[in-house]
Amino acid sequence: MSAPASAAARPALLELRRAVKRHRGRAVLGPVDLSVARVAELARLPADLLGRYPAQLSGGQAQRVALVRALVLDPEVLLLDEPLGALDPVTRADLQDDLAAAFARLGKTVVLVTHDLAEAALLGGRIAVLREGLVVQEGTIEDLARRPADPFVTRFVRAQRSPLDSLRERT
Repeated sequence: MSAPASAAARPALLELRRAVKRHRGRAVLGPVDLSVARVAELARLPADLLGRYPAQLSGGQAQRVALVRALVLDPEVLLLDEPLGALDPVTRADLQDDLAAAFARLGKTVVLVTHDLAEAALLGGRIAVLREGLVVQEGTIEDLARRPADPFVTRFVRAQRSPLDSLRERT
């Protein structure tokens, strides 16, 4: 059985326990259970979901489990690459709010990779715009919008769409 297939055959809590054991190099379940419960609460992941198999989770629930798996390892820096991109808008907005609150409570350094400036502004104080792997500009959302350092930054900011844009165009 391949790694992804075997992971899909185990409940979420078991996967969390195994990840922590691999990370910490020892078999300790009591503190892990407490840590999982604490982090699951931060991610607003109901405890009953931890016993479910991945196929039994919705997209938003699976994203929350993935976040809990990462946070329970207590990393110094957390890298999230488009963590919410595949979610419907309502679930995405809920998770954005939950992530912002969880990151604030945990005091973690988070590097968020996203093409969504609104999401970047909500979840981070500083934003870096990259082009071809190089930082073109770094600053607040206001810096990027009002003082773009490069024509690419101007285009990137203007390319961000709002559902209200189509209403403005009709009037």
